[in-house]
Amino acid sequence: MAMPDLITHGAVGLLLGLAWVRRRPAPMLPLFVAGNLAPDLLTRVPAILAGEVDAKLVRLPPVLLYGWEPMHQPFGAALAACAIAMLFERGCRGRVFLSLYAGMLLHFLMDIFQFHEGIGIMMLYPFSTTPFEIGLVGSEASVWVALPLALLAGLAWWWLRWRAVGSTAPRAPAQE
Repeated sequence: MAMPDLITHGAVGLLLGLAWVRRRPAPMLPLFVAGNLAPDLLTRVPAILAGEVDAKLVRLPPVLLYGWEPMHQPFGAALAACAIAMLFERGCRGRVFLSLYAGMLLHFLMDIFQFHEGIGIMMLYPFSTTPFEIGLVGSEASVWVALPLALLAGLAWWWLRWRAVGSTAPRAPAQE
């Protein structure tokens, strides 16, 4: 997991989420963006930490080193979104699940355009272990687009917030 890749996923999630909600209240927008980040965070962070423990402290079983990969596949991500949604109030769990999982699916859509050194995206896992990728760009390509995308996402966020605040601000009474 490279930081530019995480920034790219977050910025694209925010841009597409903002384009979808426009000026409507968007309580699920942060969950959509979090869903776009989640597949990398749920797999890479535990694998990196386990790798450090394995290398420096104590040997760990291979499942703790490599067993996180199913969370970076659509089926595993659906299970993760379901588990996270269960932490919310009963009345909003469905919306939470859909927001998170939609963000996760966007993540996979973005990832299939990359070529991977590892296994790629097994879109039908656990029913098939055949990887799928379009392979147009390498993951290092996100280094060049991360900063411009992050700036664009920040500007879009600021502009929509400014418009929303400007449109609901109380107006002074007209002078007669």
